[in-house]
Amino acid sequence: MTLAQMVPIAIKTSLVLTVFVAGLRTKPGAVVHLFRHPALFARSVLSMNIIMPLIALLISVVFSLPRVVSLSLIALAISPVPPFVPGKLMKAGADASYTVSLVVMAALLSLLTVPLTITALGALFGTDLSVSSDLVFGIIGGALLLPLAVGAAVSRVAPRVAVRLAKPANIIGMVLLFGGLIPLLFKAWPAMKGLLGDGTLLAILTLAFVGLAIGHLLGGPKATDRPVLALATASRHPAVAIAILQATHPTESLASAAVLLNVIVVACVAGPYLGWAVRPRAAEPVKPTIVRPTKTRLRHGGGGAAGLQYKRRQDRQP
Repeated sequence: MTLAQMVPIAIKTSLVLTVFVAGLRTKPGAVVHLFRHPALFARSVLSMNIIMPLIALLISVVFSLPRVVSLSLIALAISPVPPFVPGKLMKAGADASYTVSLVVMAALLSLLTVPLTITALGALFGTDLSVSSDLVFGIIGGALLLPLAVGAAVSRVAPRVAVRLAKPANIIGMVLLFGGLIPLLFKAWPAMKGLLGDGTLLAILTLAFVGLAIGHLLGGPKATDRPVLALATASRHPAVAIAILQATHPTESLASAAVLLNVIVVACVAGPYLGWAVRPRAAEPVKPTIVRPTKTRLRHGGGGAAGLQYKRRQDRQP
């Protein structure tokens, strides 16, 4: 097996393990968390599936990006949550139930929203664009929903086994991820380098910051919900976006380079944001307790200055 064949296998395996670990750390009932909170469900759909694609389209027009790069940003904006987001959020201390529920909800909705949006973009750009639901399901089903379900099942049936498996599986996943990404980035670097000076990098940075801000604002009043929606809005599944681009523009290497550049930029921006958004709250200062002398102590000439003054008054009386 050649290195070119091993790299995608290593990356796919690492993403499967990452989602599996998130499933191992899932509490029972976490999947239906969003359905129990309809207001949060509506804000999540608004942020991820409506506002973010429109912002991606607007930024593409404002920055006058090449058509294939514009399609890359829009394809990312309509893709589901990437597999590495749940583990990153849980490690940072965000709400685990909301995280898992959002991943499942976004994956299921993408089966409908991705084909419809691509067809609408084809009409907008005056070309024939289409992506089947089977293609999307093949990616998110095998690499996202299935390992998450298996991990959650192990956590429910054998919680002690889940605790023991989580750490080694996470370590193996990280090693495979970095081992696969390094040669992939070397291969894509010439095409990525051409995107740094034509406004694409600035457009991706703008999209990342806007996505984090929109998700944070629509996350609601709960502090542990805001970073979940923020990162899910700004960061999307690169494999789904690349599959969309390969189905619509199979000969364009610039499209995949734009997707990889977006992944790097969002990762760099999301790190400091998570450090700020889920920072531990400072404990409130404890007010000193003031002990006041009781009437009993004063009556009997108790200790301290109050008791001494009482004793002197008693001595002066005839």
